[in-house]
Amino acid sequence: MKLSRTELHDLRDRWDGATLDTIRATLCKWAFKRPNQRVDLDAISLANSIDIDGNSYADLRGISLVAQLNYYAVSRVCFDAATFEGFGQFGGYSTFDDCLFRQTKFNTNLHSQFTNCSFASSNLRDAKLGGPFIDVDFSFCNLNNAAADQSVFTNCDFTGCNLKSAHLTNCTFTDCKFGDNSFGRGSLYRSKFMGDSPDRDGLADTIVDAVSW
Repeated sequence: MKLSRTELHDLRDRWDGATLDTIRATLCKWAFKRPNQRVDLDAISLANSIDIDGNSYADLRGISLVAQLNYYAVSRVCFDAATFEGFGQFGGYSTFDDCLFRQTKFNTNLHSQFTNCSFASSNLRDAKLGGPFIDVDFSFCNLNNAAADQSVFTNCDFTGCNLKSAHLTNCTFTDCKFGDNSFGRGSLYRSKFMGDSPDRDGLADTIVDAVSW
């Protein structure tokens, strides 16, 4: 269920400065390690746990982070309503498994591997989508002016997404779900769709040259 503005404000307002400083300092310790030094992120040591649909997640809902989440293996963390404020926070050497980023604000790019994660109703405007993305829920996201090139999306849900001015080129979409999307002034150049694909009637001013349907 989508959170109200009051609920979003309460989640974001609950973090005091000292707690944020401790969490940010802990994350930054590993920000620039080598790929072969990737470590499991023990988020339970940073926050309490919360039960969602019968599963236990580390509760980082509403947190504001500027630390780079590079060289981490992250699983079962709830970042719902969080704000990611720094460029390059999701580098190419991290993996996220069964994490929640719903109604989250991003001012960054997503170049990590995401598996069984949800970005439902999040603001991904202007984001660069590196991936790969496997079993990821992007439903009702704002992907206005987002970009991806040679990215791989497998079994992802794009229902209700705003994809205006999005440039998703040379990408591979396998068994992804589309519907009620808004396209326009963007590009799907040389992308490949295996399974479902966007409604072509809604792609009138979108570049679809060399697209494989």
